[in-house]
Amino acid sequence: MEIEAEYYITSLLNRFDFLVSKPMYDREGCDLQIIDNQKSPSKLLRVQSKGRTFSNSTQVEIPTKYVDDTFVLILYLRDELKNEFTFIFFNEDIKKFKINNNNYILYCSKASFIEEYKYFQFTSQIEKLRENLLKAKIKYQTTLIIDRKSLDQSIANTRNFYVNYYPQKEIIKPKLIDVIKEIIRCYDKSEHYTKTINVFLFNSLENEFEKLFFKSEELIIRNNKIRIFELNIDGDITIEIEDYLRRVIDSENIILTINEISFTPLLKILKEEGKDIVLVCEKNDNGLREHGFYWGKIDDAIARTLNLLPGEIPFTRIQK
Repeated sequence: MEIEAEYYITSLLNRFDFLVSKPMYDREGCDLQIIDNQKSPSKLLRVQSKGRTFSNSTQVEIPTKYVDDTFVLILYLRDELKNEFTFIFFNEDIKKFKINNNNYILYCSKASFIEEYKYFQFTSQIEKLRENLLKAKIKYQTTLIIDRKSLDQSIANTRNFYVNYYPQKEIIKPKLIDVIKEIIRCYDKSEHYTKTINVFLFNSLENEFEKLFFKSEELIIRNNKIRIFELNIDGDITIEIEDYLRRVIDSENIILTINEISFTPLLKILKEEGKDIVLVCEKNDNGLREHGFYWGKIDDAIARTLNLLPGEIPFTRIQK
């Protein structure tokens, strides 16, 4: 019922010209995001969608910690006669619900709910939803998407280059978290803002990767917390990365770390659609840079994680 409700609510929001994106993860009750434009940064409302059958009384629970000015509950109800009802509740509405064990509880009595909450029905709340989106603060959020196979190969290539270039030095293999943080330092266009940084490591099950363990103090950069998600993919990793990009590209600042020629058709389509990303790849990139995105050299970022002196490392900047 929850998945069906999410699809129905997304369709309903689209019908009223709201831009809706689907995050890959469910954090703090965010099933859907309503955004105000198709470029990052954007204003954003977090939507928790709920679906319930209404043959008997039911209830909805929302952790109190989820509810802030950007939080919206959209409830889809369907009775035994297949009649459908949709309601919108905002931050100030939810805080009037009863509280039990740190959860807001909305009791849905079949006998009285429709009449009691008639002013919260979807069409009655549309204009307020637009107003809340207009008043929402701009959301600065960076997402780093990594093809793990490409990154591991780039790390090996870069280290081998400097081993040969400085034969008198013992060049150590860098920690993956240090490489990730250096990519963010070098190529995050919204670096001056407080924000969330999400890192998605796409691992193909065809390859073996060492298990990752990060200390909490390692997951901080410029006072911003880094959240790392590992996704093990059984199939075409290009398709999986494209699917995720489609969910977030209109609402987040995207850094895409790839080096495979299989991504060429995707980049061509994204450029034709006017999408904006920072592409991070090797100098020998199989022509990926030719599509006109801002781009940076992954080898420069990796070099900064090696045990080299400042004068032995090139200067890095985003290029067009």
